[in-house]
Amino acid sequence: MPNPLYAPFCIEPFGRQMIEKAKARIRPTFRPSRSGIGQVLGDLEREIMEALWRHGELATVTETLSKMSGERRAYHTVTTVMVRLCEKRLLQRRRRGGVWHYSPRLSREEFKRQVASEVIAGVYALAPESAVNSMLDLVDASHPKGLEELASLVEQKRRERRGKK
Repeated sequence: MPNPLYAPFCIEPFGRQMIEKAKARIRPTFRPSRSGIGQVLGDLEREIMEALWRHGELATVTETLSKMSGERRAYHTVTTVMVRLCEKRLLQRRRRGGVWHYSPRLSREEFKRQVASEVIAGVYALAPESAVNSMLDLVDASHPKGLEELASLVEQKRRERRGKK
């Protein structure tokens, strides 16, 4: 009989439950009152991701801690959050020489693009017409030629669709 303390590491019957829990944690929580990637990541998650993006290659927890700005964090706290970021599929890790090395699965720009797409899709599913009108108002207010550029992008997308048919 398997030891229940090690249940998360068993393949059956607990393995599928752990996979489902991990899948449920992939979607970030959107916090509109915050700025930047802090809108979808907690403070420590954001610090870790920023440190790893700056580092630009595989990094251990110790290396990540040395690259982090802000207040000093406990090694085990950072390790726990990095494992959770792996579960959320934001980080990947490889074992080298008995030590885990972590790296982002997405570049900073790919991450921003994916989050923007998910947030817009969520708002659009909630209220399609309001979402489009709000986006048009935002583009119009923030950029003088924004609506013209948007119209050009819409026309380009239409041409692409016609070419696929």
